[in-house]
Amino acid sequence: MIFNETIFGKDENNDLETYAVEHKSQKGKSQHHYTRYYNFYFSPVRYDKLSILEIGVNEGESLRMWKEYFPNSNVYGIDITDERIDQELVDGCEVFIGSQADGSFLKEVCDSVEGVLILL
Repeated sequence: MIFNETIFGKDENNDLETYAVEHKSQKGKSQHHYTRYYNFYFSPVRYDKLSILEIGVNEGESLRMWKEYFPNSNVYGIDITDERIDQELVDGCEVFIGSQADGSFLKEVCDSVEGVLILL
């Protein structure tokens, strides 16, 4: 664990971890422990205007986390169904409904997303 903290930093100094906890995202240290790694790699471009696309949004918890972390970016999501999506959580984000296994659907999504893309 010391190696990870040395390279990737501690969670308490990580805005993304704070947002993950606030929005109940599974990406944080309470479940998947991804936020320290994401923060390490994404912090240099955090305030750039990007397009962030997450595949599999569940209720939308992590979309809200990404929207807050990347304040100047457009945040998009893909999910196979809109049955679980909480519209309040995804406010300000665009969610495409379709299958990640459908190549033509993915092409349509990518054609409609502008800018540098971070795919999650």
